[in-house]
Amino acid sequence: MTVTATSTSIYTVVNTPVTAIDSFDLSFSSPCELSRLTTITSTAQTNPAANDYDSENVSFVYAPYTVVPAFCDLTVTCVEVNTVVTPTTGMTCVDLVDNSGTLQADQTFSGQDYQDGLAPGDYVYTY
Repeated sequence: MTVTATSTSIYTVVNTPVTAIDSFDLSFSSPCELSRLTTITSTAQTNPAANDYDSENVSFVYAPYTVVPAFCDLTVTCVEVNTVVTPTTGMTCVDLVDNSGTLQADQTFSGQDYQDGLAPGDYVYTY
């Protein structure tokens, strides 16, 4: 970008104007990359219904967070699965999939999973 500045006098004495020209680089940062310009507000999530190893899908539907400015994209990925009691469970993360305009994760548990050691309990997925 090039800027031209010219100085003149507001007094009755007319001075010769002084002109200076200089160039500099101008860049813009996305507000989405600056935490002081972006706000993410959490939304209460709803736990899926309990399952008794019936081989039916257990679905978690993600309630989207509010992001300001709205044009900033938010990426949600699974980080870990734990139980309330132990920090690791042997369960693996299930990423959210866009299903008809909503993000959700589906898993199926059967009696064989129970026989193979998947213990009943509350599992906490951290996204």
